[in-house]
Amino acid sequence: SGHVLALYHLAQMHAQGLGVMRSCTTAVESLYKYFSLASQSGHVLALYHLAQMHAQGLGVMRSCTTAVESLYKYFSLASQSGQELALYHLAQMHAQGLGVLFKNVCERGAWASRLMTAHSAWRARDSDSAWLQYRALAERGYESPFTFVFLHDKSFVSNWDVYAITLFAGLIALLAYWRRLPEARPQQPQQQQQQQ
Repeated sequence: SGHVLALYHLAQMHAQGLGVMRSCTTAVESLYKYFSLASQSGHVLALYHLAQMHAQGLGVMRSCTTAVESLYKYFSLASQSGQELALYHLAQMHAQGLGVLFKNVCERGAWASRLMTAHSAWRARDSDSAWLQYRALAERGYESPFTFVFLHDKSFVSNWDVYAITLFAGLIALLAYWRRLPEARPQQPQQQQQQQ
């Protein structure tokens, strides 16, 4: 609802000192108060920030037992609502002795559905759609060639096809990075003189 969003943004304003007197103590108290209120209504980012406050001991009594319980509670709630960073932090907690969740981070990432769509298109021999999906993944920085190795292992394509497709996917990624970073491109001597 709108009130939950208002509480969340009010907490953000206190965190940044916007429109309020700058005081570390009152800022922390206000942050905790507004994030708590917003999280009670299930606001995902409020849950995540509340967990972060517990992790840093801000606005709460410092106690190892309650900190771990609170972290687990708030990161779990936020991750169940789709907050990927919360899921990552939950996985980190498990890695330090409370279990293992890294697999869920990989499986629930935003890119997973697009990768599955690309894979389905490739299996259906819709190379245009598959290419577009893999290109979009490459532009976001994800490496898609490993998918072609999977396709090869499942005998969907021949050895030569895997080589060509992997090379092609690498070129797509290179093109995506090339377009994204114009300042990283080699400049012609003429262009260098104009900039000086």
